[in-house]
Amino acid sequence: TLFAACGAAFLVLLGPWLLGTLFSESYLPAVAPLTVLVLAQFVNAFFGPNAMILNMTGNEGLTFRAGLFGLGLNIILNYVLISQFGVMGAAWATAVTLFVLNAAMSGLLYRRTGVDSTMLGLGRVS
Repeated sequence: TLFAACGAAFLVLLGPWLLGTLFSESYLPAVAPLTVLVLAQFVNAFFGPNAMILNMTGNEGLTFRAGLFGLGLNIILNYVLISQFGVMGAAWATAVTLFVLNAAMSGLLYRRTGVDSTMLGLGRVS
């Protein structure tokens, strides 16, 4: 997650310069959604490999159902938020879905196996 934090900081701080230099100034409106998505991926990294561990411990059915829940949540949030906020709504819908899905799968993982895959737990088993 330290690597993810460095990458996130790099993209958030240098995002405007990167988009303007590598592409063109017409891409600068994408800085705000890029920032939201980068921070969402950082949160994703914070939760660790919860889905992978669930799958490896014979709980792939839980992972599948959580994925279906995430799909439904993302569709609903996109429907509501894009109509009101455009591309920022899509970015926030994705960010919220990633957070909720990871929180749910981390909770399921801990309840089923006692493994805390988050960076706070660092793989601790209770």
